[in-house]
Amino acid sequence: MKQISLTLLLALAMLGAQAQRVTTTVSGTATGFAEGTLVKLFLFEPNQRDNTLLDSVKLADGRFEFKEISAEPSRFAAVVAVGSEESNLIFLEGGTVKVTCNAGATEKITVGGTPSNDALAAMSQECHPYAVALHEIAEKYEATSDEATKKKLQKEYMALQEVQDSIMRQHVLRHPDTHFAAFLLPQVYYNMQADELKRVLDLLPASSKNDARIKRIADQVERQGPTMPGKPYKDFELATPAGKPAKLSDYVGKHKLVLIDFWASWCGPCRADMPEVVQLYKTYRKKGLEIVGVSLDNKADAWQKAIGDLGITWPQMSDLQGWKCAAANLYGVNAIPATVLIAEDGTIVARNLRGEKLAQKVAELLP
Repeated sequence: MKQISLTLLLALAMLGAQAQRVTTTVSGTATGFAEGTLVKLFLFEPNQRDNTLLDSVKLADGRFEFKEISAEPSRFAAVVAVGSEESNLIFLEGGTVKVTCNAGATEKITVGGTPSNDALAAMSQECHPYAVALHEIAEKYEATSDEATKKKLQKEYMALQEVQDSIMRQHVLRHPDTHFAAFLLPQVYYNMQADELKRVLDLLPASSKNDARIKRIADQVERQGPTMPGKPYKDFELATPAGKPAKLSDYVGKHKLVLIDFWASWCGPCRADMPEVVQLYKTYRKKGLEIVGVSLDNKADAWQKAIGDLGITWPQMSDLQGWKCAAANLYGVNAIPATVLIAEDGTIVARNLRGEKLAQKVAELLP
């Protein structure tokens, strides 16, 4: 009797596991591809060089279909490849995914048919012009040896990249309850405000919350909790470039507004942003703004050289521990540049503002 009960329990467990899997059909058309072209479907492997082949079929009368592909809910990202060159991300989330391939089109492969794939298609269409422009800038960068031209192209590239990242962020915010959002979140979360990020994390599909990348982001949000807007600032002590001890409290309360600027000499976006920060300091210093730079450098000479090269004149401090920087860990910083604005009474008023948004907030607080 015990043997029967055990067998029954095992069978029920297997049925339960199968019930949790998601079955998706991928149906597509292809124009401009030769009859018999091989179409492959891969399971996306984010931490590996090669993806896992799920199935392959040949084009017949310009059509292909992968029937009832079964996958675990947490393994929802896949790649469909037509021939040896064209491929596109899709999401296996149940239902039927519609794939349209056109060898003569600007966008060779488009997808749709389910919420995540529809969201992906909308984002791809909006980002496409920027992706093309970024590719062209990258080619020009590789083709030139002139350093001035390289710097100009790098600045253009980063400006366009920021616009593209903003578009991706907006699409994630529009579809927070989809696998699309879960897939894109690790690429855009560092550009999101705390309330936005918390909302997305709360609304993500339950199955995606077991993803290691999502868990890391959730942990980051939890660590940032004590230093979010509305909370009192946390003091820290590091060393100045001259090697003398300095505390954040040396500045908070003595100025109307203190900006902590987390940066590093090796950080390209930090260096690109610095002219704007320099201008911000010139404009608002006499109105009560102080900036405290916290460097995530490991080498004192590189840090000190960057201070001079970039025209930084505000107080600087570091423990030269890179990503193990005590201040960065205290404030839950996991990407730079990162900023924290602190009012005269020690209350944190904003986090992670850059560029125009940072200037607007400072102007609002120091009219």
